[in-house]
Amino acid sequence: MLKGKEDLLERLQDIIGKFHIRQYKKEYEPNRNIMDGVAWVLKVGYSNPSVEISSTGANSWPENGIKAFSEIKNLFIEYFDLDEKSDF
Repeated sequence: MLKGKEDLLERLQDIIGKFHIRQYKKEYEPNRNIMDGVAWVLKVGYSNPSVEISSTGANSWPENGIKAFSEIKNLFIEYFDLDEKSDF
């Protein structure tokens, strides 16, 4: 579980609200069979497990999902001074 300064957590919550991440489906799959591609997992835990966010996908994303994930990645790159090519 990520424990950090208030500004990091507030900024993450802003992204979650901006992209309606709490409304993401549990799983996203493409309409057709794809033999190669990209899979992703998003999990956000809270001290109250009933509000946790868990969503996965393979070659399919929620509306604006790629943009949301990019903003989250950029937030962590900035906050933790990571390389842009970091895979987390």
